[in-house]
Amino acid sequence: MKTVSGPLVALCLGIVVLALCACVVAFIPGFGGAPTPGSFVSIRGESVRLMGTGLYRLDSVSFATQAQAQDLVTLAIGIPALLLSCYFALRGSLRSGLLLAGTLGYFAYTYATYAFGVQYNRLFLVYVALLSMSVAALILSLFRLSPDDISTRFTGRGVRRAAIGFDFFVGVMLLLMWISRIGSGLLGGPDQTMIEHYTTLPIQVMDLAFVVPLALTAGYQLLRDRALGYLLTGLLLTKGLTLGLALGAMIVWMAVSGLPVNIGETLVFSAIILGGLTISGLFLRAIRQESLPYQKI
Repeated sequence: MKTVSGPLVALCLGIVVLALCACVVAFIPGFGGAPTPGSFVSIRGESVRLMGTGLYRLDSVSFATQAQAQDLVTLAIGIPALLLSCYFALRGSLRSGLLLAGTLGYFAYTYATYAFGVQYNRLFLVYVALLSMSVAALILSLFRLSPDDISTRFTGRGVRRAAIGFDFFVGVMLLLMWISRIGSGLLGGPDQTMIEHYTTLPIQVMDLAFVVPLALTAGYQLLRDRALGYLLTGLLLTKGLTLGLALGAMIVWMAVSGLPVNIGETLVFSAIILGGLTISGLFLRAIRQESLPYQKI
């Protein structure tokens, strides 16, 4: 049975090529243009130190360091995961079909952040293309997955309870963490957003607009033992496999570079990363391996 359509495979291959190029050139010192070293005070009164060289030369040292860490994870894990999950989904693996959707969710999240958050650079149109292709591929992959088939093949009751707890933990902790950081400035207190010279908070936008609702909805649906809960939880967990590792790499990279790291947020993210990796593996193993429930469209 043909499980993955030609357009979905083509989109995945296109994402791999563009993401590979974007990640590699990010480490070429002179690619971004003439060096612009120095620091300045933003219109919000924050002292901003620019990266100065390379693709992210106009970004702050903090943001550029995180972007480079994410590029490394995309190279080492994101791209291989996309290729392998697409290959095994073609061979009829249900687990790989779910992993493919989650990995595409990672790419959509990543390049939405880059398209809206990174200072305008020579790869702007590449980021836009990657965002468009990732969203299109994610939609196609989700249309081909059947929630009922995932739920009927799921065999781990204990894993289901752990996944419910993880869904609610992610949703509630991200909501509280970001609201506490943003709320102070909005209510007239000290600004804790660390927005530097950027115009908005792309990570917080993505988490509050998409990840938090996804996590809470997945937890509720899974608590009620509804088929949709298995699909949404699987999407959240498999997306978190790559995104969690990227977050971990960002924290380590910033610490090694001597940049300040928020201890409270680091602990929350560490719990999410470790819990997510463990539960993701158990969740996928709890799905009996049978033919992938895809349909041609």
